[in-house]
Amino acid sequence: MKKLYKAYATKEGVPKSSTSHLHNTVRLFTPYAQNEQAPGDQATGMLPSDALQFNLDRVAAVEHLLKSVLLYTFNNSLPSPSALTCVCILAIRESGSRPAPLSCTLKNHKWMEIDVTSLLEPLVASSERSIHVSVNVTCHPSAQDGRLNMTLGVPPSLILYLNDTSAQAYHRWYSLHYPRGPAQGPDQERRGAAAAETPRLPRHLGGQERLSSGSTKPLLPASFNLSEYLRQFFSPPEECRLHDFRLSFRQLKWDNWIVAPHRYNPRFCKGDCPRAVRHRYGSPVHTMVQNIIYEKLDPLVPRPSCVPGKYSPLSVLTIEPDGSIAYKEYEDMIATRCTCR
Repeated sequence: MKKLYKAYATKEGVPKSSTSHLHNTVRLFTPYAQNEQAPGDQATGMLPSDALQFNLDRVAAVEHLLKSVLLYTFNNSLPSPSALTCVCILAIRESGSRPAPLSCTLKNHKWMEIDVTSLLEPLVASSERSIHVSVNVTCHPSAQDGRLNMTLGVPPSLILYLNDTSAQAYHRWYSLHYPRGPAQGPDQERRGAAAAETPRLPRHLGGQERLSSGSTKPLLPASFNLSEYLRQFFSPPEECRLHDFRLSFRQLKWDNWIVAPHRYNPRFCKGDCPRAVRHRYGSPVHTMVQNIIYEKLDPLVPRPSCVPGKYSPLSVLTIEPDGSIAYKEYEDMIATRCTCR
């Protein structure tokens, strides 16, 4: 599971944009009971015939099964997949099916996966959470004089790749894959960013300039500095922006159930909101109106606040109360943009 986590997320727990998968939850279960039905033969490549029992109570009703594999981990390195032929016979008692051959895939010379999706999917969908698996695995080297030394390090584990279909999980998936609006393309985005950085001249100031051109008496004092005025109007000294706040889960005393990441930077927003809120903040018109009310009508009305306006998920590897291990992507855990509201 740690290797899976490193493939999906950075050290800080940010999901990697380069990964493409439909599942947002991965659960690993170890058998709570294991009965050896027949001994194995390491030399011939016959693994012990096992009867395994798994408790899947941690699988929620909103988590839909996409893929499931039975994972074998070997102590020693095995030949390459092209030099090895494996036959996997498996049956699940709850499905009522007879033992049948299933696909076996050798991974990294020390792992072997048996795809049990077709047998397990209807059981998980029907809320069956106690699973009894009977499995028999035999591997043969392609070379006639080849010999195997297959020893298991730990009992086989069951891995479920799930899709959390709750509203929050769907929002996370949509935001990662459709970051722009339906009518906004790259060119429009660049034009919007350029407009955000170009301050507009306040309407009342523009009116003063037009009046002064036709009048011999200047309306602005000689000491008036237009650049300084615009800087204070549009950019407060401590403007609203993102700040880092790095911490470890040990500080929160959560390290007993969070395996990864070790450190977390939620970030936070702090600073003053400009009197004229620029487009880059994504603030509604109501924010500008509230600012005018504060300055012109009633100082008891609070000024707009600097708050997070956009978040990204955090990938977390956790130990569940039943001892199983889960990979989850939690929504709205890292602030990525500030706004004024």
